[in-house]
Amino acid sequence: STLTAYFPYSASGVPDEFSVARDQSAGCASSDLLGAVAKNVTPTGTPVGMLFYHLMSQLTIVITNNSDAAVSGVAVGGSVPTASAKAGVVAAEIETFEVTPDASYRAILVPQQGALTVTVSTRDGKSRSKTLSSATLESGRRYDMSVLVTNIDIELKLSGEVSDWEDGGSLDEGDGGEASELEYGGDTYRTAKIGGQVWMAEN
Repeated sequence: STLTAYFPYSASGVPDEFSVARDQSAGCASSDLLGAVAKNVTPTGTPVGMLFYHLMSQLTIVITNNSDAAVSGVAVGGSVPTASAKAGVVAAEIETFEVTPDASYRAILVPQQGALTVTVSTRDGKSRSKTLSSATLESGRRYDMSVLVTNIDIELKLSGEVSDWEDGGSLDEGDGGEASELEYGGDTYRTAKIGGQVWMAEN
């Protein structure tokens, strides 16, 4: 037999599509899709070990705040929030989880390639945004972004750091590393796989 396991659990079975939460300010766990497959399993009286993999991408934003007001929130825009076997999913803004106030924020994103816009809001009512015209997010990888906030603007510096996820490396424009791609109907899609199903987000 082939055993497939995944989290978060769904009573209807392996889902045809999966969406990360658009508001992750209360936590990222429900958006952290995990999958495991064990092949050629024979009947036995002992448990079958399953190695789970992160199927989404993790972005951690580390803030250095040189402005006059504390950070009140960080959002990531431009990413498609749904991994699906169909095209046409619209990009949305993701509210990040505050790991450390005024210092560190985190979001789980669908693997894809495209423009990412980071918006930092401060308690004086101001918001500052910057866009990366091309960023590649791969399945199972963690990406770290350093953000310098001033009274006028924000500056982004992107790098990779090994955690319990696979190191995703740099997210600088033009350097996204290799990722799975699928061409369909003349369009190119980023892909992630679980239980034999391939989910994709349009580039």
